[in-house]
Amino acid sequence: EQCKEWHMPQHIKLKREDYLGRLQFAILWWEMPMRELEKECKEWGLPSISDLSLPKDEEEKRGRLFDYLMFCLVWETFEAMGVWCGQLNSCSAAWKLHDEFKAIDSMSLAELRAKYQEMGLPAQNLQKWEIVERLKQVSLWLTMPFSALQTECRESRVNSIAKESEQAELATRLMNAHWGQNPSTRYRPGQ
Repeated sequence: EQCKEWHMPQHIKLKREDYLGRLQFAILWWEMPMRELEKECKEWGLPSISDLSLPKDEEEKRGRLFDYLMFCLVWETFEAMGVWCGQLNSCSAAWKLHDEFKAIDSMSLAELRAKYQEMGLPAQNLQKWEIVERLKQVSLWLTMPFSALQTECRESRVNSIAKESEQAELATRLMNAHWGQNPSTRYRPGQ
């Protein structure tokens, strides 16, 4: 019950003891004073608190740190569920990507082509698996931490200068670089 409330993914290979161990960590982290929680993040290898761009509100900050720490415990379960976790850092991002992947996997070829073309990309001559992989890649770019997306841009020799609110713009630049696009078209999620 508590696993569901804290958005911990469930997997058939996990035993009751695995869940209990995760819950023990979760309860400990939830009850820790903020200073101890920050130390715990450091011990788990999370980026420094200043690099995480956390909210100023104490409760929101606690929630975000808790989300990051929980991800350290459960990322393998997300990976087993088909989520590309390599560049994610939180359970909330992993769940978002999981839901996106699930929606993409359930689309027909016609729906996939339409979604791909909405992004300004030509879908003709692409097989279904190619469109699926590319749509999932775009979902990852839109979900990953902004700093990781900027790194991805630099590695692809794409201009990475943008504000955090311009994540979709960086994803568009990467789409252009990798798959070509009509330069007058810019992808905006949700359109």
